[in-house]
Amino acid sequence: MSENPNVPNVLRLNNEYTNRQLEKQRHKSAPRRKYLGLILITVVIVLAIPTYGLVKSFQTLEKAKVTNVQVVSQSKAIEYKVSSQSEMIKNLQNSFYAQKYARSRYLYTKPGEKIFTVPSSPLTTESSTEK
Repeated sequence: MSENPNVPNVLRLNNEYTNRQLEKQRHKSAPRRKYLGLILITVVIVLAIPTYGLVKSFQTLEKAKVTNVQVVSQSKAIEYKVSSQSEMIKNLQNSFYAQKYARSRYLYTKPGEKIFTVPSSPLTTESSTEK
């Protein structure tokens, strides 16, 4: 015989008792499905609450990173400005530099002094640097 040995060779009787037993089995499996669905919904809700908190924390972290980058760039700009101003203070302590700075920046002149401005052309500047 070529029948599968794992499959039982039993026929179900079609009488009142077997029909009742079959319906009992069908009714027993239906409530389990209801509980299974309820358990599944509960698990989804329980996992959704911490996930929401995790997403909020991630968003806060990303905002903090962006803020940190902005603060670092502002800090570098301020450090550069402070260093350039401290260098300017150091240079202005030299009387010759202070006099030269006042003359160029604020057009300061001594009494009786005449100022002549000489235009510099780009060609003469370039040719003098190339030599």
